[in-house]
Amino acid sequence: MASVAERFTCPICCDIFQKPVQLPCKHVYCRQCLENAAKRGRDLHVCAVCKDNFNLRDVQPTPDIERRLDIEKDACRGCKKLMTLSELRMHTSICAELLKTVKETRFKPVAKSSQHIPSNVPNRSTFNCPFCAEKNLDCEGLREHCMGAHRHCDQRVVCPVCAAMPWGDPNMKSANFLQHLNTRHKFEYETYVDYGEDEDAMLQKAVQASLNDN
Repeated sequence: MASVAERFTCPICCDIFQKPVQLPCKHVYCRQCLENAAKRGRDLHVCAVCKDNFNLRDVQPTPDIERRLDIEKDACRGCKKLMTLSELRMHTSICAELLKTVKETRFKPVAKSSQHIPSNVPNRSTFNCPFCAEKNLDCEGLREHCMGAHRHCDQRVVCPVCAAMPWGDPNMKSANFLQHLNTRHKFEYETYVDYGEDEDAMLQKAVQASLNDN
């Protein structure tokens, strides 16, 4: 059975809803996630869950769900502390126990294999820290560096991982970059993306594959 938090999770960012909105097909997303998708300049978009087409003009606010985010409670997967979903969304970026589990996550085979198991799977893309001059960090290295060196920074910065994606906006600054990094980049896009496909197909496959892996 899905946890309370999982029932209020955006299919795109895999995080608890922030300013949730509803499509005509009744599926709910974070407003910002849909607006980012709309910047690709197409009138019709596709729901990542049911594949129905929708127009951004038909998206509706969901005040009932927003109220429930301040009422419904769930426990942090790291420290097990119980809190409202709105509080939990912010808490995940600073919970020491949760960040420790993210840091310790490494490659694990889904079944026995005769192939050599790497000690760590390298990412084909590297990124620069948006706070300092640190360069050539893979996605996991960027998370570890930022949580260690910039844990208390509240400066609005552009996410280098998102900016590197075909659908990314190089001018979009994250209000809470550390939270964004820990919740939206737990998987490597390179693992799922086929750059021979168009942008919508790439984004949908990356999102679906990451959901299947969680």
